[in-house]
Amino acid sequence: MDFVVLLTHSKFPKRIKLNRYCWITLSITRTNANVQRFSVEVNIDHLTLKPERFNVSWQKYILDKVDRYVLLTHDNRSNFLTKAALDKINHLS
Repeated sequence: MDFVVLLTHSKFPKRIKLNRYCWITLSITRTNANVQRFSVEVNIDHLTLKPERFNVSWQKYILDKVDRYVLLTHDNRSNFLTKAALDKINHLS
């Protein structure tokens, strides 16, 4: 995602929403007459690595195909679903 922030005549701190999960906060602090400190805060709460459980209902023949595939690839259902979902999302972007 590309974005441009124009800082001319902006009031600070300034919060910029990138999407519903992510935002950045820009702030400028004057430390003395000649020096300004510029800081950027980035929300990364949505990047948690903690797995979350959910239930999926599939027809038996599909589950059998997935099980055979993960057995051959020495993988598991969770990794299979993760890779398939990310692959699908990345191809849409």
